[in-house]
Amino acid sequence: MFEPEQFYGNIEYKLYISSKKNERIFSQFLFRMREGNGKAIYIIGITDQGKLHIRNRWFTQNLNGPHGPYEHVLRDISPNK
Repeated sequence: MFEPEQFYGNIEYKLYISSKKNERIFSQFLFRMREGNGKAIYIIGITDQGKLHIRNRWFTQNLNGPHGPYEHVLRDISPNK
């Protein structure tokens, strides 16, 4: 469906976003932001190999918006600030 995720670049695939791995996800987010000159693209429900993998529980959780410590970062970089 998608090309496999690239190590470099501003695009990150995630099966889902969970608050259990906050530090790792946050460091990935910053890396993707640097790679994209301030713009990171997260595609939820996709494996690192580019295959669609959505389950209802994950989809519902991720539609509810940012979780945990990312909320303040996203708010700080928002152009609507």
